[in-house]
Amino acid sequence: LSGYLTDDVLSGPAACTIASIGGEAAAKALQMALMRRNARSAEAQRNIIQALGDVTSIAGTEELLKTMLNTDDVTTKSVILKTLGKTGTKSSLPNLAAAAAAAGYKDDLTGATDAYIQLIGRVYEQGDTKEASLAAQNLFKNATKTGAAQMRIAALEIMLAAQADKLKALKTALKDPDISYRNAALRYASGYADKTMYTELFKMLPKAGKEEKINLLNWIGNEAQCPAKRDMLKTVETGVEKTGTQTLVQQMDLSDGDIKQAAAIALAQIGNKDAVPALSGLLQSEDTRIIALAKSVLSSFDGE
Repeated sequence: LSGYLTDDVLSGPAACTIASIGGEAAAKALQMALMRRNARSAEAQRNIIQALGDVTSIAGTEELLKTMLNTDDVTTKSVILKTLGKTGTKSSLPNLAAAAAAAGYKDDLTGATDAYIQLIGRVYEQGDTKEASLAAQNLFKNATKTGAAQMRIAALEIMLAAQADKLKALKTALKDPDISYRNAALRYASGYADKTMYTELFKMLPKAGKEEKINLLNWIGNEAQCPAKRDMLKTVETGVEKTGTQTLVQQMDLSDGDIKQAAAIALAQIGNKDAVPALSGLLQSEDTRIIALAKSVLSSFDGE
């Protein structure tokens, strides 16, 4: 099969087949074919590079790929960056950081920023958490400067994972003016949420602004979809003789209809029977929308 790697027509199928076989021998065959620079076309070269992203990386491949990054061929550069993102190590972080900077930390034809984000995550998983965290922080700062909202969110996931005090990091993220960013922070935090985190977030509700209240209430309701998390949410206490359910009821009693709805749904999802009287009380409203809300949440009440 190796002999077909330099063939313009057959290099694609040959590279895919070798990659599917896997192992060090397959990686070595692909590496050697890539090193024979004068023996194949740009298309064959890209097929080989792409296949290298699907096999276990061996010594020399990463450095070889980095030497090829100065190509003017955008399509080839894109394949190289993607492969480095999938198989690289911390030594490639500066190279992909430079490529992402050249792309303005936004989507471009080379896919540099996406490859950089993938590599940061890979480096973190490899145990080089310090280097990955620093790279994520730098990406976050630069993405903020250039207004690359999606890249800020991608960097946040790694920053949150690397933070020892995840609650503190989450609270900071929730102050961000971008609603998509706040929702992403809560989504990522779900993987680390425990009773302490729930308690502190419940305590934030009374002083939070409208949008932040709704973000938190919607998230709490979603968290309650997990039985184990629902059990924790039922037992949250936010003060002396004050339960999390009482805190949510107070939010539901506010005049703002959006907050009232989010709080009522969260209470129904948690399913604490102590919330039933308050939810039933909504039926006494003169507002037909509130009555409809009450009927909806009571019919979906997830309590015993």
